[in-house]
Amino acid sequence: MRYGWLGIALGLALTAGCGSDEKPQTDREQIEAAATGYLKAAADGDGAEACRRLTAGAQKNLATTADADTCEEAIERFKDALPDEARDDMRNARVSKVTIDGTTAQVTIAGGNTETVEKSDDGWRVALFTGEVEFRSKAEGECITGGMTQFDDGGGDPFWQSEGRADFRDFIVATCRQADAKGLLNGAEPGPEFEKIAGRVILRMVRSGQIRDPR
Repeated sequence: MRYGWLGIALGLALTAGCGSDEKPQTDREQIEAAATGYLKAAADGDGAEACRRLTAGAQKNLATTADADTCEEAIERFKDALPDEARDDMRNARVSKVTIDGTTAQVTIAGGNTETVEKSDDGWRVALFTGEVEFRSKAEGECITGGMTQFDDGGGDPFWQSEGRADFRDFIVATCRQADAKGLLNGAEPGPEFEKIAGRVILRMVRSGQIRDPR
């Protein structure tokens, strides 16, 4: 399911409801608690609790993409926009996989998206992507999150699925930023100019050795 900007840091990808008030001990338990606590709070419209579960970068990106002044305001808009069925989906989803790599973890649910959870001095917090990605505009944020959601759903060019999520993230961020700078993200379907930008980004990535030549 997709709900426009509501997909940011959500993707209906994680379960809600911790099932216990005890503080989780293992990294996996803490990661799942961060994810589930966030989704439950978001579904309930509890902006303070939901935003507490996000990294600082994710809070800022959520506000930017929702065209809100604060993360808490974005959560309120999120709650008002979601139908009851969507909130039920968030509460009933179940985490199917957690992959931990140092201070970063990828969390997936059956039939859902993949979300990044990062560890800081305050514990594990839900992030948007691995690494620092700061949205500069609402249109840019929608473009990037839309691309990442499509990737996590298994869609798009199979080339990127073989290259991996991190490389696709770098590609879609660079492409969306350049397209936004040229005023191409106006809600219409990507046109020839957008495709030209994407082609130039791919060429740069090939020449730098980051990805193989897709031809």
